Amino acid sequence: MSQLFKTLAFSEDLVWPSENWLAIKFKNRLQVGSKGGHSHIRYTIIEMNDFDDIKFQFSKPEGFIGTPELQVLCIVRKNS
Repeated sequence: MSQLFKTLAFSEDLVWPSENWLAIKFKNRLQVGSKGGHSHIRYTIIEMNDFDDIKFQFSKPEGFIGTPELQVLCIVRKNS
């Protein structure tokens, strides 16, 4: 389970770019079916994979169609 995704939508969020966008919030924390969003953009969580991948479905505003996704990728650097 990613330690980063455990912080998503909490006050100490390390994932969401809150310096550029309003904070993201969900009614039932991070679980499939939870509804939330940021500002006037609304989502429902439709898939989660051990907190390394979260997929959302747009619900508002009207005309927003798609399934945005957040993923945690590990980058390993080798010392030369």
